[in-house]
Amino acid sequence: MTNAILLLWITASAIAFFVLQVARPRLRPRGAIAIIVVAGSVAYLVPLLVFRNPTGLFSIDIYNYRLVASAVLDRRDVYEINKGLLSPHPYLPLQMYAFAAALRIADATPFTFFTLVRLPQAIAHLGTAVVIYQAVRRRGDGERAFTFALSYALCPLPLVISAYHGQFDAVSVFLAVAAWYVFAFHEQTPRAMACCGVLVGLGILDKSWPALLLPVLLYHGRGLTPRAALLGGAVLVPAAGVLAYLAAFGGSFHLLRVAATGYSGPENKEGQTYVLSRIASRIGDASRLLNWDNNHGTIILAAVLVVTALIVIPRRSPLPAIVALLVAFLASTTVAGIYHLLWILPFALLAGQRLPALALVAVATAGYLVVAFENCGIRCAQGGVLSDFIANHAHWLGVAEWGLLAGWLVWLLFDALGREFVPPATLRPPGKSAAASA
Repeated sequence: MTNAILLLWITASAIAFFVLQVARPRLRPRGAIAIIVVAGSVAYLVPLLVFRNPTGLFSIDIYNYRLVASAVLDRRDVYEINKGLLSPHPYLPLQMYAFAAALRIADATPFTFFTLVRLPQAIAHLGTAVVIYQAVRRRGDGERAFTFALSYALCPLPLVISAYHGQFDAVSVFLAVAAWYVFAFHEQTPRAMACCGVLVGLGILDKSWPALLLPVLLYHGRGLTPRAALLGGAVLVPAAGVLAYLAAFGGSFHLLRVAATGYSGPENKEGQTYVLSRIASRIGDASRLLNWDNNHGTIILAAVLVVTALIVIPRRSPLPAIVALLVAFLASTTVAGIYHLLWILPFALLAGQRLPALALVAVATAGYLVVAFENCGIRCAQGGVLSDFIANHAHWLGVAEWGLLAGWLVWLLFDALGREFVPPATLRPPGKSAAASA
């Protein structure tokens, strides 16, 4: 029954999202932000209440969260935990405190740990929708700001990632989008850029990927002092978080560094190595290329990021440049998960790259639902033609996901090469805020 509810709820969410994005009606109701927050809250409420405990393979992540929460409450070093599977917390120390708070509250209330641990993600997702509303409104399109933000609040991909799976990428997404908003719509004073840097730093402390915003923001920043303030905030906040953790828990910096920089997810399950693994399953000689790819994944990733940065950042304004770096990262990394695609979505929609963003939502949500229903035993319990078809063809969703990212990256690079090279700090006329070119 709960799985049927999930399918119906995600289907309704998807219909609302795509209709609002495609039709883009011009609505400007009173209390727009309140309507967005209430509608998004209702969208999250059903998965939060219906799924009180994790199911299938997704329960491994929640089990890891509980291990981390218990270690924090017992004042043990989180990074010493080793279950023989994945590292329970391959991130810097921030989200672990939310896990600990959720466990403490769950022990004292009727709410389950799984319900409580997903609440910060829901709040962060709604915060991102509000930032999107304000950004579109301040860019002069107030009549579409409401439907644009409402569509994001109802988007099915964040729902399955945060409200069903329980992944906390929504938190770092909110911090990254908020950092871009400060950069784009405030005068680049040292104080404003320090605030921007603090938001990026908090995002890095939560999940490291917001560091990809730094080369874009530093290149397009204006003035040495504001740039230094931005970089200082982005560096000092994670450093302070790490030092505070080590002082409070007596932890090992070496173990923390290894865990936070050495994450390797399930091999050949996503991205380019997944595509190569499918080819290798049919063409034996391709297995050598797959092994080489896995052994040199870091070099490939670094090379693609550097080339993308050199081509795109000097030729595009901050927002499309951020999209390009995120697409490059996810197209070339060997350890991406479906839930990492959430990083791109708000930036792509704000940058006007709706077609690839909508395709990404469709493919990723479908892939997530296949995994979810497989984990819940739907296929084994029901069988039949539809189940057999899904079992035999679901791998094409992973291939389509990577193909979409790779094609998107190629288009972004060629589009940038056709534009004029702009030296640092001269993209905008003097005295003009970043909003016009963000």
